[in-house]
Order: sequence, then structure tokens, then C-alpha cells
Amino acid sequence: MPFLFHTKNLILDEPYRYAQNFMIDSSMDLLSGKILLLTDETGIEYIFDFMDKYGELLELGKSVDKYNIQNFKEKLHERYHLIDKMPTTVIRGHHEISLTTLYSAVIYLANKGYKVINRPYPKMNILAYKETPIEKANKYAFMKFKALYTVIENLFQVNVISHFPGLIDTISLFKGYQLLVVDLSNTGVIGDFYNFRIRLYYFKIDNTDNRSLIISNNFDSNFFYINGVSSEEDLIERCWGKDESLTFSNYSAKLIEIDNEASNSFRSNNYINSEICGLLKNRIMSIKESK
Repeated sequence: MPFLFHTKNLILDEPYRYAQNFMIDSSMDLLSGKILLLTDETGIEYIFDFMDKYGELLELGKSVDKYNIQNFKEKLHERYHLIDKMPTTVIRGHHEISLTTLYSAVIYLANKGYKVINRPYPKMNILAYKETPIEKANKYAFMKFKALYTVIENLFQVNVISHFPGLIDTISLFKGYQLLVVDLSNTGVIGDFYNFRIRLYYFKIDNTDNRSLIISNNFDSNFFYINGVSSEEDLIERCWGKDESLTFSNYSAKLIEIDNEASNSFRSNNYINSEICGLLKNRIMSIKESK
């Protein structure tokens, strides 16, 4: 008598789960940060990063803090006549440099009406402790940190809608909580650079559906001040050691979770795109791991 074996067919038995897993598995290149999630912020960031690395090598000009988009577009057309018709790659020594993403970013910003773009945050070589006093390094680091976290809610949502529409109701920057506090702290020197720690603190607030994000520099935010918290040690002792809640806009906020930034890219000049990719990857992979 033959034995009958049943092998589960995920496509037939659980089509939604199959589609979701397929989407997650096929998006790893996108979520690696190697592919640009093109928005105003990431397009501007990419152009400055590219020019810092290759501008002089390709004779496109020196690295500066401001570019005229129309002039930039014309220079690309002048030097690379087919750049608007096909992918363009240039070989310089041992460098194989693709201009396709650069051109896409320039055209995108031109079509959005940009005339001039300014560097979104200081170059990160200023974080070298031998070159920069600590007060100035802290100031520049916070400028960069703030450049990401003032736009992160919108960028996160835009990219979910654009690239993962099937997960709109599943993934959230806030992980389902109501308050996210992000803090940048200088923790000293590692190697030749100041080291900055970036923490994300997630708080649960009952009886409200509102979402709020607070940006803090070494625990200097008003939220921490009114709660008498001046360090991570204070926060953990209060919230987890003594099991106390903090006060936020007349609500009781309970600390649930602490994260580091999604990647170690703070010193790079591709910070905004890299961190958006990292946060998306973190959220999406957690869905797969929970199944």
C-alpha cells in the first residue's frame, strides 16, 4: 500500500504570507542601502557624496557646499552625450564609476524645481578629533543627526508607500508605540574620530493614538529635563529599575524598548539614505522573523 505524503504549498495554502515573504526576500538589495531611495533629501545627499568622492577625478569640478542644478545638468550632458539615453559608467584607474544614479538625482531635483542645492550637513571629516575641537564636533554632529530625524517620519512613510505598499498597515517607524525619543551623545574618541552614540527610546502611552518624535542632544530635551533625567543610566533606573513612568503632555509614558541606530553609517556622507534603508530593513525583517 503506497504512502501518501502531503507537502505544504505556501502559494496555495497561505498566498498572502507567500507574497509577503517573496517581497521581503526580493528587496534585500534595496534595503542594503546600495540603491538610492530617491527623495529630495536623499537626492541632494547623493550628489554631494558623489562629488566629494569623484568630482575632481571626473573633472566635474571641486567639492563645494552649493551646486546650481541647471549648470550641473548641462555639464553632464556636455561631457557624457548619451547619459540621458543609456546607463553611463566611466573607468578611472582602478575605479569603475557609474553616473546613472547621479544623473537620475540631478534630473529628479531639476524636475522638482530646484535651482540651487546646499550641502545638507557638514562633511564628516570634521569629526576627526585632531582637526576639530570637541564643542564644534558636537555642534556639527548634531546638525547631521537633526538633518535625518527632522524628516524621518515623512521619508519612512513615503518609502513604505512607494516600495512596500502591501506592508503599510504592518510596519511603523514607531513600532506601534506612541512616543519615540532619539538622542545623540558623544561617548569619547575611537581611533581618529569622536564617537557618537545614537539611541532610540520607545515609549507606550495609553489612551492616545497620536505619535510624537523628540530629538535630543545628550539628554538635553525638555522631555528629559521636566522628568529629571540627565543620562541613559538615569532613564533605565527610573523606568526599569523603579518601574516608573515619565510624563509627556499630561500623559504617562512607559519606556518599553531601546534601540541603536539601524547601521553604523553616521560618519558617512550617505547617512540619510543609509539609515532609512536600515530602519526599513529592521522593521521588515522583524516581520519575517516573527512568522
